[in-house]
Amino acid sequence: MAIVSLEGVEEIQTMLSRLPEEMYDEVKPVFRSTVLKVHDKMEDRVTDGPLYRRTGALARSFKHRTDGNKLDTLQSRVYTDSSYAPIHETGGVIKAKNAYRGVPGGPYLNIPAKSNLTEAGVMRADARSVFDQGGYIVKLKNPKKAKYMVALRGKPMFWLVNQVSIKAQLGFVDTAQEEVPTLLSNLSAAIDKAMADA
Repeated sequence: MAIVSLEGVEEIQTMLSRLPEEMYDEVKPVFRSTVLKVHDKMEDRVTDGPLYRRTGALARSFKHRTDGNKLDTLQSRVYTDSSYAPIHETGGVIKAKNAYRGVPGGPYLNIPAKSNLTEAGVMRADARSVFDQGGYIVKLKNPKKAKYMVALRGKPMFWLVNQVSIKAQLGFVDTAQEEVPTLLSNLSAAIDKAMADA
Protein backbone atom coordinates (compact mmCIF):
# COMPACT_ATOMS: atom_id res chain seq x y z
CA MET A 1 0.00 0.00 0.00
CA ALA A 2 1.52 3.32 -1.07
CA ILE A 3 1.43 6.33 1.23
CA VAL A 4 1.14 9.73 -0.41
CA SER A 5 1.56 13.19 1.03
CA LEU A 6 -1.11 15.79 0.41
CA GLU A 7 -0.66 19.56 0.45
CA GLY A 8 -2.57 21.24 3.28
CA VAL A 9 -2.25 18.38 5.77
CA GLU A 10 0.11 20.42 7.97
CA GLU A 11 -2.53 23.17 8.07
CA ILE A 12 -5.10 20.62 9.26
CA GLN A 13 -2.71 19.29 11.92
CA THR A 14 -1.98 22.82 13.11
CA MET A 15 -5.71 23.56 13.37
CA LEU A 16 -6.30 20.39 15.40
CA SER A 17 -3.35 21.07 17.71
CA ARG A 18 -4.95 24.37 18.77
CA LEU A 19 -8.29 22.83 19.71
CA PRO A 20 -9.33 21.68 23.18
CA GLU A 21 -9.75 17.89 23.45
CA GLU A 22 -13.51 18.40 24.01
CA MET A 23 -13.83 19.23 20.29
CA TYR A 24 -13.07 15.63 19.30
CA ASP A 25 -16.74 14.67 18.93
CA GLU A 26 -17.35 17.58 16.55
CA VAL A 27 -14.21 17.02 14.48
CA LYS A 28 -14.26 13.24 13.93
CA PRO A 29 -17.49 13.22 11.82
CA VAL A 30 -15.92 15.84 9.52
CA PHE A 31 -12.96 13.52 8.92
CA ARG A 32 -15.29 10.58 8.32
CA SER A 33 -17.48 12.43 5.81
CA THR A 34 -14.43 13.72 3.90
CA VAL A 35 -12.79 10.32 3.61
CA LEU A 36 -16.10 8.76 2.58
CA LYS A 37 -16.44 11.39 -0.16
CA VAL A 38 -12.96 10.55 -1.54
CA HIS A 39 -13.80 6.84 -1.35
CA ASP A 40 -17.07 7.32 -3.25
CA LYS A 41 -15.41 9.48 -5.91
CA MET A 42 -12.75 6.82 -6.49
CA GLU A 43 -15.38 4.09 -6.80
CA ASP A 44 -17.22 6.26 -9.32
CA ARG A 45 -14.01 6.93 -11.29
CA VAL A 46 -13.25 3.26 -11.77
CA THR A 47 -16.90 2.27 -12.31
CA ASP A 48 -17.97 4.97 -14.76
CA GLY A 49 -14.76 6.76 -15.67
CA PRO A 50 -11.66 6.09 -17.77
CA LEU A 51 -10.82 2.89 -15.91
CA TYR A 52 -14.25 1.36 -16.33
CA ARG A 53 -13.99 -2.40 -15.94
CA ARG A 54 -16.99 -4.70 -15.87
CA THR A 55 -15.53 -6.95 -13.19
CA GLY A 56 -15.56 -4.13 -10.62
CA ALA A 57 -12.49 -5.55 -8.84
CA LEU A 58 -10.65 -2.22 -8.69
CA ALA A 59 -13.75 -0.36 -7.45
CA ARG A 60 -14.27 -2.96 -4.72
CA SER A 61 -10.64 -2.69 -3.65
CA PHE A 62 -11.06 0.85 -2.25
CA LYS A 63 -11.41 0.98 1.53
CA HIS A 64 -11.63 3.84 3.99
CA ARG A 65 -11.20 4.25 7.72
CA THR A 66 -11.00 6.87 10.41
CA ASP A 67 -8.90 6.10 13.48
CA GLY A 68 -7.84 7.75 16.70
CA ASN A 69 -9.61 8.35 19.98
CA LYS A 70 -8.08 11.78 20.63
CA LEU A 71 -7.49 14.84 18.47
CA ASP A 72 -3.74 14.25 18.24
CA THR A 73 -4.25 10.67 16.99
CA LEU A 74 -7.19 11.37 14.67
CA GLN A 75 -6.55 10.32 11.06
CA SER A 76 -8.52 9.25 8.04
CA ARG A 77 -7.39 7.42 4.96
CA VAL A 78 -8.63 5.94 1.73
CA TYR A 79 -6.56 3.09 0.35
CA THR A 80 -6.55 0.20 -2.06
CA ASP A 81 -4.86 -3.17 -1.95
CA SER A 82 -5.15 -3.61 -5.71
CA SER A 83 -1.85 -4.52 -7.36
CA TYR A 84 -3.10 -2.68 -10.48
CA ALA A 85 -3.73 0.67 -8.80
CA PRO A 86 -0.13 2.02 -8.70
CA ILE A 87 0.52 1.59 -12.43
CA HIS A 88 -2.83 3.22 -13.25
CA GLU A 89 -2.03 6.11 -10.88
CA THR A 90 1.45 6.90 -12.21
CA GLY A 91 1.43 5.28 -15.65
CA GLY A 92 4.26 3.19 -16.97
CA VAL A 93 5.22 0.11 -18.92
CA ILE A 94 4.39 -3.47 -17.94
CA LYS A 95 6.93 -5.91 -19.35
CA ALA A 96 6.56 -9.65 -19.72
CA LYS A 97 8.57 -11.61 -17.15
CA ASN A 98 8.21 -15.37 -17.43
CA ALA A 99 5.35 -16.49 -19.65
CA TYR A 100 6.06 -17.90 -23.11
CA ARG A 101 9.85 -17.88 -22.69
CA GLY A 102 10.10 -20.74 -25.15
CA VAL A 103 8.42 -18.74 -27.92
CA PRO A 104 10.98 -16.83 -30.05
CA GLY A 105 11.30 -13.26 -28.85
CA GLY A 106 9.65 -14.14 -25.51
CA PRO A 107 8.68 -13.73 -22.79
CA TYR A 108 5.21 -12.40 -23.64
CA LEU A 109 2.13 -11.00 -21.98
CA ASN A 110 -1.35 -12.36 -22.80
CA ILE A 111 -3.68 -9.68 -24.12
CA PRO A 112 -7.21 -11.10 -24.51
CA ALA A 113 -8.58 -10.92 -28.04
CA LYS A 114 -12.10 -9.67 -28.70
CA SER A 115 -13.31 -13.23 -29.30
CA ASN A 116 -12.15 -14.09 -25.78
CA LEU A 117 -14.21 -11.34 -24.15
CA THR A 118 -17.86 -11.38 -23.16
CA GLU A 119 -20.15 -8.54 -24.26
CA ALA A 120 -19.48 -7.05 -20.85
CA GLY A 121 -15.72 -7.01 -21.56
CA VAL A 122 -14.79 -9.82 -19.16
CA MET A 123 -12.25 -12.44 -20.26
CA ARG A 124 -13.98 -15.75 -21.05
CA ALA A 125 -11.04 -18.12 -20.67
CA ASP A 126 -7.55 -17.81 -19.22
CA ALA A 127 -4.52 -19.13 -21.09
CA ARG A 128 -4.39 -22.42 -19.18
CA SER A 129 -7.99 -23.29 -20.03
CA VAL A 130 -7.47 -22.29 -23.67
CA PHE A 131 -4.48 -24.64 -23.98
CA ASP A 132 -6.37 -27.37 -22.09
CA GLN A 133 -9.07 -27.14 -24.79
CA GLY A 134 -6.54 -27.52 -27.59
CA GLY A 135 -5.30 -23.95 -28.01
CA TYR A 136 -2.13 -23.37 -30.01
CA ILE A 137 0.35 -20.59 -30.80
CA VAL A 138 0.38 -19.05 -34.28
CA LYS A 139 3.08 -16.80 -35.70
CA LEU A 140 1.47 -13.82 -37.45
CA LYS A 141 2.60 -13.04 -41.00
CA ASN A 142 2.12 -9.27 -40.84
CA PRO A 143 2.55 -8.34 -37.18
CA LYS A 144 1.40 -4.87 -36.22
CA LYS A 145 1.11 -5.01 -32.45
CA ALA A 146 1.72 -8.71 -31.79
CA LYS A 147 4.07 -11.25 -33.37
CA TYR A 148 2.11 -14.25 -32.12
CA MET A 149 -1.39 -15.14 -31.07
CA VAL A 150 -2.91 -17.96 -29.07
CA ALA A 151 -5.78 -19.46 -31.07
CA LEU A 152 -8.54 -21.94 -30.31
CA ARG A 153 -10.63 -23.56 -33.07
CA GLY A 154 -9.37 -20.96 -35.55
CA LYS A 155 -10.24 -17.93 -33.39
CA PRO A 156 -7.71 -15.60 -31.74
CA MET A 157 -7.89 -15.87 -27.95
CA PHE A 158 -4.79 -13.89 -26.91
CA TRP A 159 -2.31 -11.58 -28.57
CA LEU A 160 1.24 -12.10 -27.31
CA VAL A 161 3.17 -8.87 -26.73
CA ASN A 162 6.40 -8.11 -24.90
CA GLN A 163 5.06 -5.07 -23.10
CA VAL A 164 2.13 -2.69 -22.78
CA SER A 165 2.08 1.01 -21.92
CA ILE A 166 -0.43 2.16 -19.32
CA LYS A 167 -1.54 5.80 -19.11
CA ALA A 168 -1.72 7.57 -15.75
CA GLN A 169 -5.48 7.82 -15.33
CA LEU A 170 -6.50 6.69 -11.85
CA GLY A 171 -6.32 10.18 -10.30
CA PHE A 172 -6.27 8.92 -6.70
CA VAL A 173 -3.88 11.57 -5.35
CA ASP A 174 -5.65 14.38 -7.22
CA THR A 175 -9.05 13.25 -5.93
CA ALA A 176 -7.82 13.24 -2.33
CA GLN A 177 -6.02 16.58 -2.77
CA GLU A 178 -9.21 18.24 -4.05
CA GLU A 179 -10.93 17.50 -0.74
CA VAL A 180 -8.33 19.16 1.52
CA PRO A 181 -9.77 22.70 1.18
CA THR A 182 -13.28 21.32 1.81
CA LEU A 183 -12.04 19.47 4.88
CA LEU A 184 -10.47 22.67 6.22
CA SER A 185 -13.66 24.63 5.55
CA ASN A 186 -15.89 21.98 7.15
CA LEU A 187 -13.61 21.76 10.18
CA SER A 188 -13.82 25.54 10.66
CA ALA A 189 -17.61 25.44 10.34
CA ALA A 190 -17.89 22.57 12.86
CA ILE A 191 -15.63 24.39 15.32
CA ASP A 192 -17.56 27.67 14.92
CA LYS A 193 -20.87 25.87 15.49
CA ALA A 194 -19.59 24.04 18.57
CA MET A 195 -18.29 27.29 20.07
CA ALA A 196 -21.55 29.11 19.31
CA ASP A 197 -23.55 26.30 20.96
CA ALA A 198 -21.30 26.25 24.04
